[in-house]
Amino acid sequence: MNTNIPDDLMDNVERKLRKHVKNKRKKLHMAAAALIGCGIILPTSVFAYAQYTDSIPYKQEIDLARQHNNITKINKVFKYKNVTFTIKEIVADDTGMEVIYDVSDPRYSINSVKFGDKDGKAFTTWGYTTPNEYLKDNEKAFCITMDKDAINYMHENPVTIQVYTVAFSDGKGSKSLLADLNAFIYGKNSNLKVDWSLKMQVPMQKTKTININKEYALDIGTLKINCLKVGVLKSILDYSFVPKDKSISMVHPMFSIRLGNEYVNGDIGEDFGPGGGMAISNKPGGNVEYGVGENVGYFGTREFESVYYKNLSQIGIKLIAMEVKYKSNNSQVYKIDKNKLPMEINYNGEKIKITSIEEKKDSTNYNVEYEKNNKIYNSVEFDFCQPPSNDSSENNGWREIPKRGKVKFIDQAYRDKVYASLVKEVPNLKDIEKQISIDGESNALEDANISDKITVKHKETSTPTEFKILGADKNLIYDEDEVIINNSYR
Repeated sequence: MNTNIPDDLMDNVERKLRKHVKNKRKKLHMAAAALIGCGIILPTSVFAYAQYTDSIPYKQEIDLARQHNNITKINKVFKYKNVTFTIKEIVADDTGMEVIYDVSDPRYSINSVKFGDKDGKAFTTWGYTTPNEYLKDNEKAFCITMDKDAINYMHENPVTIQVYTVAFSDGKGSKSLLADLNAFIYGKNSNLKVDWSLKMQVPMQKTKTININKEYALDIGTLKINCLKVGVLKSILDYSFVPKDKSISMVHPMFSIRLGNEYVNGDIGEDFGPGGGMAISNKPGGNVEYGVGENVGYFGTREFESVYYKNLSQIGIKLIAMEVKYKSNNSQVYKIDKNKLPMEINYNGEKIKITSIEEKKDSTNYNVEYEKNNKIYNSVEFDFCQPPSNDSSENNGWREIPKRGKVKFIDQAYRDKVYASLVKEVPNLKDIEKQISIDGESNALEDANISDKITVKHKETSTPTEFKILGADKNLIYDEDEVIINNSYR
Protein backbone atom coordinates (compact mmCIF):
# COMPACT_ATOMS: atom_id res chain seq x y z
CA MET A 1 0.00 0.00 0.00
CA ASN A 2 1.37 3.41 -0.99
CA THR A 3 1.24 6.03 1.72
CA ASN A 4 1.74 9.67 0.83
CA ILE A 5 3.57 11.54 3.58
CA PRO A 6 3.23 15.34 3.43
CA ASP A 7 6.52 17.14 2.82
CA ASP A 8 5.89 19.44 5.77
CA LEU A 9 5.00 16.68 8.24
CA MET A 10 8.19 17.05 10.32
CA ASP A 11 7.93 20.85 10.23
CA ASN A 12 4.38 20.63 11.65
CA VAL A 13 5.50 18.20 14.36
CA GLU A 14 8.46 20.45 15.24
CA ARG A 15 6.22 23.53 15.57
CA LYS A 16 3.95 21.67 18.00
CA LEU A 17 6.94 20.54 20.05
CA ARG A 18 8.30 24.09 20.19
CA LYS A 19 4.93 25.39 21.42
CA HIS A 20 4.82 22.75 24.14
CA VAL A 21 8.35 23.56 25.32
CA LYS A 22 7.61 27.31 25.23
CA ASN A 23 4.62 26.92 27.57
CA LYS A 24 6.71 24.87 29.99
CA ARG A 25 9.49 27.47 29.93
CA LYS A 26 7.02 30.27 30.67
CA LYS A 27 5.81 28.51 33.82
CA LEU A 28 9.37 27.81 34.96
CA HIS A 29 10.28 31.45 34.34
CA MET A 30 7.35 32.72 36.38
CA ALA A 31 8.19 30.42 39.29
CA ALA A 32 11.81 31.55 39.30
CA ALA A 33 10.85 35.24 38.99
CA ALA A 34 8.46 34.96 41.94
CA LEU A 35 11.17 33.36 44.08
CA ILE A 36 13.73 35.98 43.13
CA GLY A 37 11.26 38.72 44.06
CA CYS A 38 11.11 37.37 47.60
CA GLY A 39 14.82 37.26 48.26
CA ILE A 40 16.20 34.11 46.62
CA ILE A 41 19.32 35.06 44.68
CA LEU A 42 20.59 33.13 41.67
CA PRO A 43 24.35 32.71 41.20
CA THR A 44 25.92 35.45 39.08
CA SER A 45 27.85 32.88 37.05
CA VAL A 46 24.66 31.46 35.59
CA PHE A 47 22.07 33.56 33.76
CA ALA A 48 19.68 30.73 32.87
CA TYR A 49 18.68 27.37 34.27
CA ALA A 50 15.75 25.39 32.97
CA GLN A 51 14.59 21.92 32.08
CA TYR A 52 13.10 20.78 28.80
CA THR A 53 10.32 18.28 28.15
CA ASP A 54 11.47 16.49 24.99
CA SER A 55 14.28 13.95 24.71
CA ILE A 56 16.38 16.03 22.32
CA PRO A 57 15.93 19.81 22.01
CA TYR A 58 16.28 21.06 18.43
CA LYS A 59 15.80 17.47 17.21
CA GLN A 60 15.13 18.52 13.64
CA GLU A 61 18.20 20.76 13.57
CA ILE A 62 20.39 18.03 15.12
CA ASP A 63 19.33 15.56 12.40
CA LEU A 64 20.16 18.13 9.72
CA ALA A 65 23.54 18.83 11.32
CA ARG A 66 24.29 15.10 11.20
CA GLN A 67 23.32 14.93 7.53
CA HIS A 68 25.60 17.87 6.69
CA ASN A 69 28.50 16.71 8.92
CA ASN A 70 28.19 19.80 11.11
CA ILE A 71 28.37 17.83 14.35
CA THR A 72 31.38 16.58 16.33
CA LYS A 73 31.62 12.91 17.33
CA ILE A 74 32.82 12.34 20.91
CA ASN A 75 32.02 8.81 22.23
CA LYS A 76 33.36 9.49 25.72
CA VAL A 77 32.11 7.07 28.42
CA PHE A 78 31.78 7.45 32.18
CA LYS A 79 29.94 5.38 34.75
CA TYR A 80 27.89 6.00 37.85
CA LYS A 81 27.32 2.75 39.79
CA ASN A 82 26.20 0.32 37.07
CA VAL A 83 24.88 3.03 34.74
CA THR A 84 26.85 3.98 31.65
CA PHE A 85 26.72 7.49 30.20
CA THR A 86 28.13 7.90 26.69
CA ILE A 87 28.70 11.43 25.45
CA LYS A 88 28.13 10.97 21.72
CA GLU A 89 28.09 14.31 19.96
CA ILE A 90 28.47 18.06 20.35
CA VAL A 91 27.22 20.76 18.02
CA ALA A 92 28.29 24.33 18.77
CA ASP A 93 28.33 27.77 17.22
CA ASP A 94 28.06 31.38 18.34
CA THR A 95 24.41 30.86 19.36
CA GLY A 96 25.03 28.00 21.80
CA MET A 97 26.00 24.37 22.23
CA GLU A 98 24.14 21.07 22.59
CA VAL A 99 25.70 17.91 24.03
CA ILE A 100 23.97 14.62 23.12
CA TYR A 101 24.48 11.49 25.21
CA ASP A 102 23.12 7.95 25.69
CA VAL A 103 22.42 6.47 29.11
CA SER A 104 22.10 2.71 29.65
CA ASP A 105 19.31 3.14 32.21
CA PRO A 106 16.77 5.77 31.05
CA ARG A 107 15.74 6.45 34.65
CA TYR A 108 18.99 8.40 34.99
CA SER A 109 19.92 11.73 33.41
CA ILE A 110 22.45 14.52 33.73
CA ASN A 111 20.75 17.33 35.64
CA SER A 112 23.49 19.87 36.42
CA VAL A 113 26.80 20.78 34.81
CA LYS A 114 29.71 23.18 35.23
CA PHE A 115 31.26 24.96 32.27
CA GLY A 116 34.55 26.78 32.14
CA ASP A 117 37.89 27.40 30.49
CA LYS A 118 40.69 24.88 29.87
CA ASP A 119 41.65 25.03 33.55
CA GLY A 120 38.08 24.48 34.73
CA LYS A 121 37.49 28.07 35.88
CA ALA A 122 33.82 28.88 35.31
CA PHE A 123 32.92 31.51 32.75
CA THR A 124 31.35 34.68 34.13
CA THR A 125 28.04 34.40 32.29
CA TRP A 126 26.55 31.16 30.98
CA GLY A 127 23.50 28.98 31.39
CA TYR A 128 22.23 25.49 30.71
CA THR A 129 19.14 23.35 30.23
CA THR A 130 18.81 19.68 31.16
CA PRO A 131 16.08 17.06 30.66
CA ASN A 132 13.28 16.62 33.15
CA GLU A 133 13.91 13.52 35.23
CA TYR A 134 10.73 11.72 34.12
CA LEU A 135 11.85 11.39 30.47
CA LYS A 136 12.30 7.67 29.74
CA ASP A 137 14.53 7.83 26.69
CA ASN A 138 18.05 6.48 26.44
CA GLU A 139 19.17 9.34 24.20
CA LYS A 140 19.16 12.70 25.96
CA ALA A 141 20.96 16.03 25.83
CA PHE A 142 21.87 19.18 27.69
CA CYS A 143 22.32 22.64 26.18
CA ILE A 144 24.75 25.40 27.18
CA THR A 145 24.39 29.10 26.39
CA MET A 146 27.38 31.44 26.63
CA ASP A 147 28.04 35.17 26.55
CA LYS A 148 30.34 36.81 23.99
CA ASP A 149 33.48 36.43 26.10
CA ALA A 150 33.01 32.67 26.47
CA ILE A 151 32.17 32.30 22.77
CA ASN A 152 35.30 34.21 21.72
CA TYR A 153 37.38 32.04 24.07
CA MET A 154 35.96 28.83 22.60
CA HIS A 155 37.04 29.77 19.08
CA GLU A 156 40.71 29.51 20.06
CA ASN A 157 40.87 27.43 23.27
CA PRO A 158 39.72 24.16 24.82
CA VAL A 159 36.90 24.25 27.38
CA THR A 160 35.90 22.09 30.34
CA ILE A 161 32.43 20.58 30.68
CA GLN A 162 31.94 18.87 34.03
CA VAL A 163 28.97 16.77 35.08
CA TYR A 164 28.00 18.03 38.54
CA THR A 165 25.08 15.76 39.45
CA VAL A 166 22.93 13.12 37.84
CA ALA A 167 19.25 12.59 38.57
CA PHE A 168 17.28 9.41 39.17
CA SER A 169 13.53 9.02 38.74
CA ASP A 170 11.58 5.83 39.42
CA GLY A 171 8.33 7.27 38.04
CA LYS A 172 6.91 8.08 41.46
CA GLY A 173 8.08 11.68 41.40
CA SER A 174 10.76 14.05 40.23
CA LYS A 175 12.90 16.73 41.83
CA SER A 176 11.57 20.24 41.88
CA LEU A 177 13.34 23.15 40.16
CA LEU A 178 14.03 24.75 43.54
CA ALA A 179 15.69 21.62 44.94
CA ASP A 180 18.02 21.45 41.95
CA LEU A 181 18.84 25.15 42.28
CA ASN A 182 19.62 24.74 45.99
CA ALA A 183 22.03 21.90 45.24
CA PHE A 184 23.72 23.99 42.58
CA ILE A 185 23.89 27.29 44.48
CA TYR A 186 24.90 26.03 47.89
CA GLY A 187 26.80 22.92 46.85
CA LYS A 188 24.84 20.65 49.17
CA ASN A 189 26.07 17.08 49.26
CA SER A 190 24.19 14.68 47.03
CA ASN A 191 24.44 10.91 46.89
CA LEU A 192 24.22 11.31 43.12
CA LYS A 193 27.30 13.51 42.86
CA VAL A 194 29.71 12.40 40.15
CA ASP A 195 33.26 13.39 39.32
CA TRP A 196 33.63 13.51 35.55
CA SER A 197 34.73 16.15 33.10
CA LEU A 198 35.41 16.53 29.41
CA LYS A 199 38.22 18.83 28.27
CA MET A 200 38.42 19.47 24.55
CA GLN A 201 38.59 21.99 21.78
CA VAL A 202 34.98 22.22 20.57
CA PRO A 203 34.75 22.87 16.80
CA MET A 204 32.59 25.97 16.26
CA GLN A 205 30.30 25.84 13.23
CA LYS A 206 30.03 28.94 11.09
CA THR A 207 27.38 31.45 12.10
CA LYS A 208 26.02 34.00 9.64
CA THR A 209 25.43 37.48 11.09
CA ILE A 210 23.15 39.79 9.12
CA ASN A 211 23.38 43.43 10.17
CA ILE A 212 19.96 45.12 10.29
CA ASN A 213 20.34 48.36 12.31
CA LYS A 214 16.63 49.23 12.15
CA GLU A 215 15.42 51.80 14.69
CA TYR A 216 11.86 52.32 15.92
CA ALA A 217 11.09 55.66 17.58
CA LEU A 218 8.39 54.49 19.99
CA ASP A 219 6.42 56.46 22.55
CA ILE A 220 8.37 54.82 25.38
CA GLY A 221 11.85 55.02 23.83
CA THR A 222 13.98 53.84 20.91
CA LEU A 223 14.11 50.18 19.97
CA LYS A 224 16.86 49.05 17.64
CA ILE A 225 17.07 45.68 15.90
CA ASN A 226 20.82 45.28 15.62
CA CYS A 227 21.35 42.03 13.75
CA LEU A 228 20.17 38.52 13.02
CA LYS A 229 22.42 35.58 13.83
CA VAL A 230 21.70 32.36 11.95
CA GLY A 231 23.15 29.31 13.70
CA VAL A 232 22.93 25.55 13.30
CA LEU A 233 20.48 25.17 16.21
CA LYS A 234 18.57 28.44 16.20
CA SER A 235 18.24 31.95 14.82
CA ILE A 236 18.77 34.85 17.22
CA LEU A 237 17.48 38.40 16.84
CA ASP A 238 19.66 40.88 18.73
CA TYR A 239 18.08 44.15 19.95
CA SER A 240 18.78 47.14 22.16
CA PHE A 241 16.48 49.71 23.73
CA VAL A 242 16.96 53.18 25.21
CA PRO A 243 13.94 54.22 27.35
CA LYS A 244 12.54 57.72 27.68
CA ASP A 245 11.17 56.97 31.14
CA LYS A 246 13.75 56.11 33.82
CA SER A 247 11.14 54.11 35.72
CA ILE A 248 11.26 51.42 33.02
CA SER A 249 13.12 48.46 34.55
CA MET A 250 12.67 45.83 31.83
CA VAL A 251 11.55 45.53 28.22
CA HIS A 252 10.49 42.45 26.32
CA PRO A 253 9.87 43.01 22.58
CA MET A 254 7.45 40.66 20.84
CA PHE A 255 7.96 39.86 17.16
CA SER A 256 6.23 38.00 14.38
CA ILE A 257 8.73 36.27 12.10
CA ARG A 258 7.98 35.49 8.45
CA LEU A 259 10.12 32.86 6.72
CA GLY A 260 9.17 33.15 3.07
CA ASN A 261 5.39 32.64 3.21
CA GLU A 262 5.44 30.88 6.58
CA TYR A 263 4.93 32.72 9.87
CA VAL A 264 6.58 31.47 13.05
CA ASN A 265 6.69 32.68 16.61
CA GLY A 266 9.53 35.11 17.23
CA ASP A 267 9.50 34.89 21.00
CA ILE A 268 11.12 31.60 22.00
CA GLY A 269 14.04 33.11 23.92
CA GLU A 270 14.50 32.99 27.68
CA ASP A 271 14.08 36.04 29.91
CA PHE A 272 17.01 35.61 32.25
CA GLY A 273 19.87 38.07 32.36
CA PRO A 274 21.74 39.42 29.34
CA GLY A 275 20.01 37.04 26.94
CA GLY A 276 16.48 38.22 27.49
CA GLY A 277 15.99 41.93 27.96
CA MET A 278 16.48 42.20 31.72
CA ALA A 279 20.12 43.25 31.76
CA ILE A 280 20.99 46.89 31.28
CA SER A 281 24.31 48.59 30.78
CA ASN A 282 25.52 52.17 31.01
CA LYS A 283 27.73 51.82 27.95
CA PRO A 284 28.45 49.24 25.28
CA GLY A 285 30.91 46.68 26.53
CA GLY A 286 30.69 48.02 30.08
CA ASN A 287 29.77 46.19 33.24
CA VAL A 288 26.21 45.01 33.42
CA GLU A 289 24.28 47.02 35.97
CA TYR A 290 20.67 47.14 37.06
CA GLY A 291 18.71 50.37 37.05
CA VAL A 292 21.54 52.80 37.74
CA GLY A 293 23.41 55.53 35.89
CA GLU A 294 22.52 57.91 33.10
CA ASN A 295 21.48 56.89 29.57
CA VAL A 296 20.79 53.35 30.63
CA GLY A 297 20.26 51.05 27.67
CA TYR A 298 18.69 47.62 27.56
CA PHE A 299 19.80 44.78 25.34
CA GLY A 300 18.67 41.25 24.71
CA THR A 301 17.74 38.60 22.19
CA ARG A 302 14.73 36.81 20.79
CA GLU A 303 15.08 33.30 19.40
CA PHE A 304 13.24 31.42 16.67
CA GLU A 305 13.81 28.27 14.68
CA SER A 306 17.02 27.81 12.73
CA VAL A 307 16.99 28.71 9.04
CA TYR A 308 20.56 27.50 8.59
CA TYR A 309 19.62 24.90 5.97
CA LYS A 310 16.61 26.69 4.48
CA ASN A 311 16.76 28.42 1.12
CA LEU A 312 14.50 31.41 1.75
CA SER A 313 13.70 34.29 -0.57
CA GLN A 314 12.85 36.59 2.35
CA ILE A 315 12.90 36.86 6.11
CA GLY A 316 10.37 39.31 7.55
CA ILE A 317 10.59 40.67 11.11
CA LYS A 318 7.67 42.67 12.51
CA LEU A 319 7.42 44.28 15.94
CA ILE A 320 3.92 43.71 17.31
CA ALA A 321 4.20 44.57 21.00
CA MET A 322 6.41 45.51 23.93
CA GLU A 323 6.01 44.09 27.41
CA VAL A 324 7.29 46.86 29.66
CA LYS A 325 7.98 46.60 33.38
CA TYR A 326 7.85 49.84 35.39
CA LYS A 327 9.46 50.06 38.80
CA SER A 328 7.36 51.83 41.38
CA ASN A 329 7.93 55.52 42.14
CA ASN A 330 5.66 55.05 45.12
CA SER A 331 7.43 54.12 48.38
CA GLN A 332 4.15 53.93 50.29
CA VAL A 333 3.72 51.06 52.73
CA TYR A 334 0.14 49.76 52.80
CA LYS A 335 -1.10 48.40 56.12
CA ILE A 336 -3.61 45.54 56.15
CA ASP A 337 -6.32 45.21 58.78
CA LYS A 338 -7.70 41.69 58.35
CA ASN A 339 -10.89 42.80 60.12
CA LYS A 340 -11.50 45.49 57.49
CA LEU A 341 -11.47 43.57 54.23
CA PRO A 342 -11.87 43.97 51.34
CA MET A 343 -9.23 46.69 51.24
CA GLU A 344 -9.17 48.90 48.15
CA ILE A 345 -6.15 50.91 47.00
CA ASN A 346 -5.44 53.11 44.01
CA TYR A 347 -2.06 52.64 42.34
CA ASN A 348 -1.43 55.28 39.66
CA GLY A 349 -5.09 55.13 38.69
CA GLU A 350 -5.32 51.32 38.84
CA LYS A 351 -7.90 50.02 41.34
CA ILE A 352 -6.78 47.00 43.36
CA LYS A 353 -8.55 45.07 46.12
CA ILE A 354 -7.13 42.78 48.79
CA THR A 355 -10.28 40.69 49.14
CA SER A 356 -9.31 38.13 51.77
CA ILE A 357 -6.48 36.58 53.76
CA GLU A 358 -6.08 32.88 54.53
CA GLU A 359 -3.84 32.35 57.56
CA LYS A 360 -2.00 29.08 58.17
CA LYS A 361 0.61 28.05 60.70
CA ASP A 362 3.64 29.09 58.69
CA SER A 363 2.21 30.84 55.66
CA THR A 364 -0.47 33.31 54.59
CA ASN A 365 -2.40 33.53 51.33
CA TYR A 366 -3.36 36.98 50.05
CA ASN A 367 -6.18 37.07 47.51
CA VAL A 368 -6.14 40.04 45.14
CA GLU A 369 -8.66 41.28 42.57
CA TYR A 370 -8.22 43.93 39.88
CA GLU A 371 -10.65 46.35 38.26
CA LYS A 372 -11.67 45.14 34.79
CA ASN A 373 -12.52 48.57 33.34
CA ASN A 374 -10.22 51.51 32.58
CA LYS A 375 -7.19 49.25 32.99
CA ILE A 376 -3.73 50.76 32.91
CA TYR A 377 -1.54 47.75 33.67
CA ASN A 378 -1.60 44.11 32.69
CA SER A 379 -0.20 43.02 36.03
CA VAL A 380 1.04 44.47 39.33
CA GLU A 381 3.95 43.19 41.43
CA PHE A 382 3.54 43.07 45.23
CA ASP A 383 6.04 42.66 48.03
CA PHE A 384 4.43 40.94 51.02
CA CYS A 385 7.80 39.86 52.32
CA GLN A 386 8.62 40.47 55.95
CA PRO A 387 10.63 43.50 57.13
CA PRO A 388 14.43 43.31 56.72
CA SER A 389 14.86 43.03 60.49
CA ASN A 390 13.44 39.50 60.38
CA ASP A 391 15.42 36.43 59.38
CA SER A 392 15.77 36.75 55.61
CA SER A 393 15.69 32.97 55.23
CA GLU A 394 12.00 33.09 56.17
CA ASN A 395 11.10 35.62 53.45
CA ASN A 396 10.11 32.94 50.98
CA GLY A 397 6.96 33.28 48.94
CA TRP A 398 5.43 32.50 45.62
CA ARG A 399 2.74 33.68 43.30
CA GLU A 400 0.38 31.28 41.61
CA ILE A 401 -0.26 31.72 37.89
CA PRO A 402 -2.69 34.68 37.89
CA LYS A 403 -6.21 34.34 36.55
CA ARG A 404 -6.47 36.30 33.33
CA GLY A 405 -9.52 37.53 31.46
CA LYS A 406 -11.10 40.10 29.17
CA VAL A 407 -10.72 43.71 30.28
CA LYS A 408 -11.09 47.24 28.92
CA PHE A 409 -7.97 49.34 28.95
CA ILE A 410 -8.08 53.09 29.39
CA ASP A 411 -6.94 53.44 25.75
CA GLN A 412 -9.13 50.59 24.47
CA ALA A 413 -10.33 52.38 21.32
CA TYR A 414 -6.75 52.93 20.15
CA ARG A 415 -5.77 49.35 21.02
CA ASP A 416 -8.75 47.98 19.09
CA LYS A 417 -7.70 49.93 16.00
CA VAL A 418 -4.10 48.74 16.13
CA TYR A 419 -5.11 45.17 16.94
CA ALA A 420 -7.53 45.02 13.99
CA SER A 421 -4.69 46.07 11.69
CA LEU A 422 -2.32 43.48 13.17
CA VAL A 423 -4.84 40.68 12.70
CA LYS A 424 -4.85 41.38 8.96
CA GLU A 425 -1.06 41.61 8.66
CA VAL A 426 0.06 38.84 11.02
CA PRO A 427 -1.74 35.55 10.31
CA ASN A 428 -0.23 33.84 13.36
CA LEU A 429 -1.08 36.62 15.83
CA LYS A 430 -3.43 34.52 17.97
CA ASP A 431 -0.87 31.74 18.16
CA ILE A 432 1.88 34.17 19.19
CA GLU A 433 -0.35 35.63 21.90
CA LYS A 434 -1.04 32.24 23.45
CA GLN A 435 2.59 31.17 23.31
CA ILE A 436 3.86 34.30 25.05
CA SER A 437 1.06 34.47 27.65
CA ILE A 438 2.02 33.39 31.14
CA ASP A 439 -0.58 30.59 31.24
CA GLY A 440 -0.25 29.48 27.63
CA GLU A 441 -3.99 29.91 27.10
CA SER A 442 -5.00 33.58 27.32
CA ASN A 443 -4.41 36.31 24.75
CA ALA A 444 -1.34 38.27 25.80
CA LEU A 445 -2.31 41.50 24.03
CA GLU A 446 -6.05 41.56 24.83
CA ASP A 447 -6.27 40.04 28.31
CA ALA A 448 -4.89 41.09 31.68
CA ASN A 449 -4.66 39.76 35.22
CA ILE A 450 -8.02 39.90 36.98
CA SER A 451 -7.06 38.10 40.19
CA ASP A 452 -3.97 36.90 42.05
CA LYS A 453 -3.15 34.54 44.90
CA ILE A 454 0.14 35.27 46.66
CA THR A 455 1.56 33.02 49.38
CA VAL A 456 4.13 34.24 51.92
CA LYS A 457 5.95 31.90 54.30
CA HIS A 458 6.72 33.15 57.81
CA LYS A 459 7.40 32.05 61.36
CA GLU A 460 4.52 30.67 63.38
CA THR A 461 1.69 33.24 63.56
CA SER A 462 3.64 36.35 62.52
CA THR A 463 1.46 37.12 59.52
CA PRO A 464 2.86 40.11 57.56
CA THR A 465 0.40 43.00 57.75
CA GLU A 466 2.18 45.36 55.36
CA PHE A 467 3.03 45.37 51.68
CA LYS A 468 4.53 47.55 49.00
CA ILE A 469 3.94 47.69 45.28
CA LEU A 470 7.25 47.08 43.53
CA GLY A 471 6.04 47.91 40.04
CA ALA A 472 3.68 47.01 37.24
CA ASP A 473 3.68 45.67 33.68
CA LYS A 474 2.13 46.99 30.48
CA ASN A 475 1.71 45.18 27.18
CA LEU A 476 1.85 47.92 24.55
CA ILE A 477 0.86 47.00 20.99
CA TYR A 478 2.35 48.43 17.81
CA ASP A 479 1.82 48.19 14.05
CA GLU A 480 5.28 49.04 12.75
CA ASP A 481 6.67 48.39 9.28
CA GLU A 482 8.07 44.93 8.70
CA VAL A 483 11.85 44.61 8.35
CA ILE A 484 12.50 42.59 5.19
CA ILE A 485 15.76 40.72 4.62
CA ASN A 486 16.01 39.90 0.91
CA ASN A 487 19.62 38.83 0.63
CA SER A 488 20.74 35.27 1.22
CA TYR A 489 21.83 34.45 4.75
CA ARG A 490 24.25 31.79 3.55
